[in-house]
Amino acid sequence: MEKEQKKPITVGGLVAKTNSPVLNERQITQFQKIGEEQAEIIRNVIKTAQPIIEQIKQANERSFMFGSLERKPIRYVRPVEYDILEELQELNKNHKRLLSSQEDSNVIIYDVESGTLDRNLGGKIFSYDLTANGKRKKLLDVLLERKTYIQTKGLEAILSCPSSQAVAKIVQTFNDYAINTLRLQKKTKLIQGKKGSGYRINPKIHIEKE
Repeated sequence: MEKEQKKPITVGGLVAKTNSPVLNERQITQFQKIGEEQAEIIRNVIKTAQPIIEQIKQANERSFMFGSLERKPIRYVRPVEYDILEELQELNKNHKRLLSSQEDSNVIIYDVESGTLDRNLGGKIFSYDLTANGKRKKLLDVLLERKTYIQTKGLEAILSCPSSQAVAKIVQTFNDYAINTLRLQKKTKLIQGKKGSGYRINPKIHIEKE
């Protein structure tokens, strides 16, 4: 009977054969203890990390859910300071308009061709038509040309009036119509009279010819 052919032995096998590990009871107990300690450490790590893992999981789920829905626009709430600023600006505009109306309230535009006096008051035009009475227009033209007092006697001749009372009547009617049509203050006379001097245009009222 032929002898069995021996298989070649490896270096590892040779070491294992010559140094067969034989664990005693004490070593086994130590390995078991180490294994239990490692297992406990792993369990503690898992226990500690579990809430964090749950939070990450929930955050991912919410992100996925919100990402799939249409985003609602964020409502803009206007700061109240802007409203206050706009109110102040509007008050400032109204104040400027008031000042402007006061500045131009005593300025009257005289359209010589049409024979009308126009006054801009707060953006609105008020007019006085002089063509209805030729003597009133003539009186105004003369006083504007002289720019000073004109004696009553001189006006009698210019206006072809029979007396000084007739001149005074024309002046009074002129002023009454001017107050009503041009919205002048009741005590503001466009034509002023002074005893011994005659009549003139009120210097506080600026009449500009066009």
